[in-house]
Amino acid sequence: MRETAHIPSTTTNKQSKRSGSRIRHIVVGYLFLLPAMIVLLVFLLYPVTYGAVLSFYDYTILSPPEFTGFENFQRLWNDSIFHTSLLHSVQYLLVVPIIQIVSFGLAMLVNHKIPGMAFFRAAFYVPVITAAVVVALAWQWIFDLEYGLLNAWLQDLRIISEPVAWLDQPAIALWSIMFVTFWRGLGFYMVIYLAGLQGIPRELEEAAAMDGVGRWQRLWYITIPLMMPTIAFCSIWSSIAALKVFDEVLVMSRPNPGGPANSTMVVNLLMYLTAFDDFDFGYAAAQGLVLAGIIMIFTLLNLRFFRSGLERIG
Repeated sequence: MRETAHIPSTTTNKQSKRSGSRIRHIVVGYLFLLPAMIVLLVFLLYPVTYGAVLSFYDYTILSPPEFTGFENFQRLWNDSIFHTSLLHSVQYLLVVPIIQIVSFGLAMLVNHKIPGMAFFRAAFYVPVITAAVVVALAWQWIFDLEYGLLNAWLQDLRIISEPVAWLDQPAIALWSIMFVTFWRGLGFYMVIYLAGLQGIPRELEEAAAMDGVGRWQRLWYITIPLMMPTIAFCSIWSSIAALKVFDEVLVMSRPNPGGPANSTMVVNLLMYLTAFDDFDFGYAAAQGLVLAGIIMIFTLLNLRFFRSGLERIG
């Protein structure tokens, strides 16, 4: 008869202890994640799900929700104001490449050890930590027709002969607000790019410089390829922020939000006005769902573009 192999009991005990220890580590890890998961469930997943479901209902608070199917989306298809706001939200994406290029250039500048650079970095980051409403109110005063600092400065320099109504002319009102968004976001992306630049080994650029590689060639063939993950993150983040802009437009277009003549109306602002001025929550939810779909499409396009770039670099 063949003798069966005898597994020592000590080995079995060690394996069971390791298995029990691994299970305990997993349980402890999930217990630490539980508070964050509850917060995400209550304040993110539930509102998003409820809003998506609400978009198929007619709901005005005063009466119980009534299922209407795709009626809200049919209204959107024929709603000229929604089309205008959607066009303005997409127009806001023009800020993205400009802010990325300028903030990357600023990060390259402040990456050098020059006296006073610490103050320069802090000065650019102050708008980031300042509330958006405060920034918008300050710029609303700067753009003021009669007492605005910008008009006074431009007239002193003889660039303009009479004050310009920056926020009251439909042709330039949205561009003026877009400039504020650009100015406010510079410091945020500059700091992220600066962190990425400081993560690049200096030995690579020093070795390239010793081989006679010029500054622009080092930037194009060394710095930018190694910064591609950071560039991808900043571009995607700023695209999402541009499509869902709200604070600056709401404050700076007062007392007629979205004005003049809906020239500054964006989807997020229209959704807010539909919900809290008209109390048409089902229609507002449909607007938000369409905006969320557009944001997802732009995000996927960005991911596809930068993934192909990263694969070529790799």
